[in-house]
Amino acid sequence: MTDFSIIRGNIPLALILFAVVFAVVYLSMGAFGKGGAVPAADTMLVDYYCAERNAEDSRGYSEMVLYTTADKDKLKLCIYSKTDEADDESGTEYAVDAKAAQDCFEIIEKHRLDRWNSDENSVSADGVLIVCKYLEKGEYIRVSTESMPADGEAVLRSIGDVMAGYIG
Repeated sequence: MTDFSIIRGNIPLALILFAVVFAVVYLSMGAFGKGGAVPAADTMLVDYYCAERNAEDSRGYSEMVLYTTADKDKLKLCIYSKTDEADDESGTEYAVDAKAAQDCFEIIEKHRLDRWNSDENSVSADGVLIVCKYLEKGEYIRVSTESMPADGEAVLRSIGDVMAGYIG
């Protein structure tokens, strides 16, 4: 038989230890995306890339990327773009509220983007390439207009709209 006398004498300490472990696990779950700990500063959370493909030589694009910062209440939103005529990419950086990532992840979870790549009834869009890459459980998931459900382009554009809404 096991002797539990050591536990009986330390029940308050055991309860405190359990509460601390529970709090740490609870607080680390779901901060961004489904589960996982809060990522370190400069971790990419969501990347939204859009390129119109109306001509064969089209090289223009726009990209918005949300990164963590040392301040858990703020994120860095980097905007990159390139026009067909330009040789170089231009970039701008903004400090935005951490709610920007939460808003993006609400769309990602609502529309179950994590299942898009395994959907047997997927479609692809002509004339546009939209890619969304996001962090989930410590790994990146990439979805695009190359393989998506019928309403996928609108869903992906809504993620870009959310990110753009935090500029300014």
